[in-house]
Amino acid sequence: MRLKGEATIHFLKTNLLSLILGLLFLGGIQLMLNTYRLSRLVSIGMDTVIILSIILMFMLLLISGVCLYLFQRNAGRMIYLSGILWFPYYYIGLQIFNHLLPITDRGDVPPPVVGLFMIASMMIFPIYILAALLIFNAIPQSAGSNDAKSVT
Repeated sequence: MRLKGEATIHFLKTNLLSLILGLLFLGGIQLMLNTYRLSRLVSIGMDTVIILSIILMFMLLLISGVCLYLFQRNAGRMIYLSGILWFPYYYIGLQIFNHLLPITDRGDVPPPVVGLFMIASMMIFPIYILAALLIFNAIPQSAGSNDAKSVT
């Protein structure tokens, strides 16, 4: 049976992980959507912006994997809610971003095909989160069970 404080810690840990994942996903999507704006504002070539965006998106993917690994330890089953709870944080961040930095130049509007990538990413990201949590949860258990078998 869990103590009341322990359940609160698990709840906060789950929401903090969901917030981090939602904001990381928002960063990746905004990099994909705003390549024209970044190219214009920083005044570097479009090829350089695209390469930097791809590198940063891979870094965001790695950071999210590290966060998943660090937060899943001793988190209980509530941590699996992060596969769903990242979306409200993403949506709130998206609304804040759109309100603070609206598209003012007609040339900054992203091409229509980017919407398809966004939809595909939003379908794949929860699967990535849940798969990573399941894998990270299974690794310590299998390593511990192999050590126990070799001792006997």
